[in-house]
Amino acid sequence: MTHLEPWLVFGYFFTTNVAALGGSLFYWAKPIANEYDDWFVRNRQRFPKLIQPKSTRSSQSSVIIFRILGAIIFVEGVYGLLRLLYLTRR
Repeated sequence: MTHLEPWLVFGYFFTTNVAALGGSLFYWAKPIANEYDDWFVRNRQRFPKLIQPKSTRSSQSSVIIFRILGAIIFVEGVYGLLRLLYLTRR
């Protein structure tokens, strides 16, 4: 099984980074949502006819969306890592 070792190392590296990305997106969802909302407001001021605001609660809904997305990415990374560990134990 020596010819598969580089792929296993890459798999471990990739899945742990995916899990870390999901965890960091979940943890920093509020600052990311605030920056995204500020960017959106600047674009609304620059191009008033192009983008119309739908609601004033966009920041809170962005936090929820970023947290859900972070949780999904984290679970996918952990699942991939556990699957790799299971396949190498066989």
